[in-house]
Amino acid sequence: MKQKCIGIFILLLLTSVGVQAAQPRVILVFPLENMSGNASLGWMSEGLAELIGTRLASPGRCVLERDERNDAYDQLGLPLDTPLTLASEYKVARLLGATIAVVGRFTLAADLLTTQVQWFNIPNPSLSRPIVVAGKLTELDALETRLTWELLRSQAGEPMPATEEEFRNRFPTVRLGSFESYIRGILSTDLKSRVQFLREADRLNPRDHRAAFALGKYYFDQEAYADSARWLRILNSGDRDYAESLFLLGIDEYFLGNNASARVALKKLSEMVPLGEVFNNLGVVELHAGRYDVALENFQRAFQEDQTDADFAFNMSMAFWHLKKYDQVSNYLHKVLAQDDGDPEAHVLLAEVSGELGDKRTLPMILREIIRRSSLLLTRHQESRRNTTERRFICLPSNQPAPPRAGWRSSRGRRFGLPERPA
Repeated sequence: MKQKCIGIFILLLLTSVGVQAAQPRVILVFPLENMSGNASLGWMSEGLAELIGTRLASPGRCVLERDERNDAYDQLGLPLDTPLTLASEYKVARLLGATIAVVGRFTLAADLLTTQVQWFNIPNPSLSRPIVVAGKLTELDALETRLTWELLRSQAGEPMPATEEEFRNRFPTVRLGSFESYIRGILSTDLKSRVQFLREADRLNPRDHRAAFALGKYYFDQEAYADSARWLRILNSGDRDYAESLFLLGIDEYFLGNNASARVALKKLSEMVPLGEVFNNLGVVELHAGRYDVALENFQRAFQEDQTDADFAFNMSMAFWHLKKYDQVSNYLHKVLAQDDGDPEAHVLLAEVSGELGDKRTLPMILREIIRRSSLLLTRHQESRRNTTERRFICLPSNQPAPPRAGWRSSRGRRFGLPERPA
């Protein structure tokens, strides 16, 4: 049976301290408008938004990322490389469920950078007073940290560190050359150029792991799992993208046949992010390792979180199948079919289970249903006896609006096939 996936994992907005109980404010930072008249500075529009966004993020503030924003642009038919009107920015923010946004502009004259931003309240549309900072371009890091500090100070009730210096010390140093290469890399639509820029960013500042993470995601999307894993292993618990890197690394290691490494990555993630999707994937790895009882425990935790998820129910049935608990297999397959009565894999396995249970009257009826609904040949039933496996590795997309949950955002996307695991 072919394994299936739900969406592509885009984002887990988590701090390394774990999931917080209170729901965070959801913030969207728009690219700052380039008022310099110099098109070659276009990368700074995204770069300034990146710096401000990373400094705004905290357990109580969920900052939406560029991929999510771009998905919303696409849904609304908005251009990615043209400044939006305030009305269009409002539509994007509403679509993504943001409670507040940051809008602004910048100019660069000689080496003097001036940045101006405002809070844009979404539920009750209004703009705050402008906040402006100016200084040398070589001081970009310090300037945008000061700007973010002033932004937060302007909001009543925001939890704040005691001093601006304490706030600044929370973030790793940004080196201008490396940062420019990183931004040009993530913006590049030419794949070769993207890799070159990101590799150069990592070379110029190997202590900043943003480029390594971007390369890991790029190779993951290309299904180059060994290259993806090599870059993702660079990240550590102090990196903002560490949770997502563990998720992707677990899938990389799984497809590379490294069950032990996949288990380590996903186990760490499950301790940070106790989500059904994470436990499901951990269960898949355990099932392939022949640890059926442990796999079942993980599938049960996934299913408990969402009992309407047909994929979780199917994987529960697979764990019970390996444990030869056929009554339970049948029970969970019927839960799958309650969600999707035309699911051919569930019908095939249910036929197999009926045979194991000695249900001679039900078996022919199920086989006829398989043929009627899916145009499957009877030989498929025999093939399933050899190829039966868990099918569903789950990924977390964020290309649909969803309310924030305890410091992270996710939603569910369409199903599509993943390649079979290499033999």
